Amino acid sequence: MHRTGASSVARVLRLAPLTIEEAAQFVGSASASVLVRSIHAQSGGNPYFLEQLSRAVQLSPPSPTAVPNETDEVDVPDALRRAVGLELDRLSPGGLAVLQACSVIGGPFDVDLLAEITRLDRTAVLTFVDELVTHDLLEATAEAKSLRFRHPVVKRAVYDGLSPGKRIDAHWRVANWLADKGAPLVDRAHHIEHSAAFGDEAAVAALADAAHVVSTYAPATAVGWYRAALKLLPDTAGTDRRLPLELSLAGALASAGLLHDSRVALDRTLTRLPRIASDRLPIIRMIARAEHGLGRSENARQLLLDALGHVPVGSTEFVPLQLALAENNLMTRRWNRAIDAARQAITEATAMGDPSVLLSATSRLAWCTGYAAATTEARSLIDTATMQLNALEAQADPRLLEALGDLVNAEIAVDRFRIADTHVQRGLRLAHDSGQRYAFGYFALGAVATKLFVGNLQGARAAAAGAIEAARSLDNDQLLVAAQSLRCWNEIQLGNISVALSAGRSAVEIAERTRGGLFSWLAHVCYGDALIESGEFARGRQEIISACGAELVHIPPAARPIWQFALVTAELALGVRSVAIARTRQMEATAGVSFSRRGYAYLCRSRIQLAEGNPVAAAASALRAVDCFDEADMRLWSARARLVCGQAHARAGSMAEAVRELEIAHGVLHEAAATRLRDEAARELRALGQRVRPGRPTVGAAVSSHCRLSARERGIADLVSQGLTNRQIADQLFISAKTVEKHLARVFTKLGVSTRAAVAAAVSQQRAEDG
Repeated sequence: MHRTGASSVARVLRLAPLTIEEAAQFVGSASASVLVRSIHAQSGGNPYFLEQLSRAVQLSPPSPTAVPNETDEVDVPDALRRAVGLELDRLSPGGLAVLQACSVIGGPFDVDLLAEITRLDRTAVLTFVDELVTHDLLEATAEAKSLRFRHPVVKRAVYDGLSPGKRIDAHWRVANWLADKGAPLVDRAHHIEHSAAFGDEAAVAALADAAHVVSTYAPATAVGWYRAALKLLPDTAGTDRRLPLELSLAGALASAGLLHDSRVALDRTLTRLPRIASDRLPIIRMIARAEHGLGRSENARQLLLDALGHVPVGSTEFVPLQLALAENNLMTRRWNRAIDAARQAITEATAMGDPSVLLSATSRLAWCTGYAAATTEARSLIDTATMQLNALEAQADPRLLEALGDLVNAEIAVDRFRIADTHVQRGLRLAHDSGQRYAFGYFALGAVATKLFVGNLQGARAAAAGAIEAARSLDNDQLLVAAQSLRCWNEIQLGNISVALSAGRSAVEIAERTRGGLFSWLAHVCYGDALIESGEFARGRQEIISACGAELVHIPPAARPIWQFALVTAELALGVRSVAIARTRQMEATAGVSFSRRGYAYLCRSRIQLAEGNPVAAAASALRAVDCFDEADMRLWSARARLVCGQAHARAGSMAEAVRELEIAHGVLHEAAATRLRDEAARELRALGQRVRPGRPTVGAAVSSHCRLSARERGIADLVSQGLTNRQIADQLFISAKTVEKHLARVFTKLGVSTRAAVAAAVSQQRAEDG
């Protein structure tokens, strides 16, 4: 109220509903989780409704098999039901009848349809609609010609208040009216589901057809319709009528992430078929996929080997079964056998000539070779698979999500982190839009990994929280093991060791009860690394070795150097230098053409040389590591190597070089929020008498580093200083814009800056000094 003198003027303020972020804060959630989005949608942003729904969910959390979606309806608690009842008591009988009809329709509300359900004439319906709008129960949509419930929770409360007979009759009338108007089957299926009688064959067929239509983009909805169709089947229905529905239901359950339920449905289907029936093969393949997702690799292996023993090479089922066997070999640490199985699959897929099958085989072989550290072959296969994927327009076809996931795994294995992240984002969008909840959880893990490797630790932290939520909502321990493990590793980089230890312990506990999964090894190495970083060197080393072997044979070869570095750290601290030296030699012998693996090996060699009292050699090795990590676009590890390089220069008496490397490392680590390593760099700088500047390194440090740019990088830096865009630089140098972007990322890393203006400043100062 605004007062002027003795008079006052009142203004009525219509409060806006809470936003999704405000709703999360209101209910005390750290983020706008799927569950928060769901209750926000049902409440319409009304704080009272939001509070009551939140309390109801906390008292009675949803079943793990009822995976929350932001459009799912939440049960209405009694307090809200009573509050809505008071609103309904104020309505006329006709207004209540129209509102009940609206709750059955769901929306939008067609006046003629409302008249059909309520048996009122059109004029009366419009009068009662005005009454409902006046009572703030309905509101006009943006289109103005249609109406909706102002608060979705009111719709649910009104619908639940209908008697069973009224509800069935209303749905039956809606279904018939929509059929007469020629409405699509998917618009009618919900009403058929709630009104059809047992034994209604037409309803069974309609529900099955509608479920098939939506199964690729809304599998959770398809699950409901397939289940409804099976319930309606008459007792006289034969196996040929029931089996296709059960198999389709199992597939929809798997896509929705309900792997346990899918496995049960598949078992039930398999028992109905003769032992030698060819129809068993796709079911066995689906069972294997479910078992893999649940971490039961040995169960799946026996099924696959048995099935392949009855499948001739060249048959339609041979390639999918071989690809499943290749994945199984990866899960059971049979790296070379995985490659052999995938190679055989790609040979047959090429002969078949089906582009989607060939993509599946190519991406699976890329994953297998990438994991086995066959980097050159993996990169070639990735290029081929990427072209195949783009040709098939995968962003519009959820059936290609599996191939996209394999491609991401392969790209991470060969240091292509940024392109992997673009594929992760494509996969997340496609999985979300198509309701493929297990695939969404899988790509959520990829989002953590790609951000972590390029040094976006805060982004990785947010992605890890999302991955953990997705895994828990699916009740999937395999995804949860990986999500908690990656959270542990990310928190190590951030310097939050206590948080890392907690996440690592959680991951190990889950892994111990679900042995056999693809990511079970990850829990032990991440927790071991956290222990080592906390100073428990012997315990951390033992955690890694006991789970993965002294030579880490249970870890994919491509990933071993990361954890060999952790072991070398522990072994040097424990005084077993000979073991660290032998391990480092093995790393050097197996590094191949991978920049990251060579970087880890150089960094280990540098730390050994420091321990041996040879700082000059240590500095040289650390600089080689910097170059390798820069090539791999791993700026955080590049900064780590610069930290070691600076320490080595300081011990060798090369103070200017030490300050330069330490300042760059400090700046990068500060930007990445890697607090422990940043503080270590700061201590080293202070020990050299330097004032530590918060934030980015000085331009002087950047200029010194400018001298270490390659000729191509200096040329690109010069063009950036002239104000040219990436596209203009590409045109001038006759290279692609992506190549420019890659070189520019290395320029940023080497200069320790993150803006084009800072690059220009470094170039300008270097020119001034060159005079």
